[in-house]
Amino acid sequence: MKAAKGMSITPDRCLVIEDTAAGIAAAKRAEMKAIGVTNTLPRGKLTSADRVVQSLEELNPRTIAQLLI
Repeated sequence: MKAAKGMSITPDRCLVIEDTAAGIAAAKRAEMKAIGVTNTLPRGKLTSADRVVQSLEELNPRTIAQLLI
């Protein structure tokens, strides 16, 4: 949230990529979009993420842009 404010970006235009449930929860509390990466946790632990992937290789610019629309 502090970084977004420092760059004059609203939280809804921010995307957090995280591999922990606590990180996803923090992003959601900050009203940011979140992608959960399951490389360290079972998929079910990141259910509050806007999108869950096993690897960053599953992401592409279009997927990311769709989350921020």
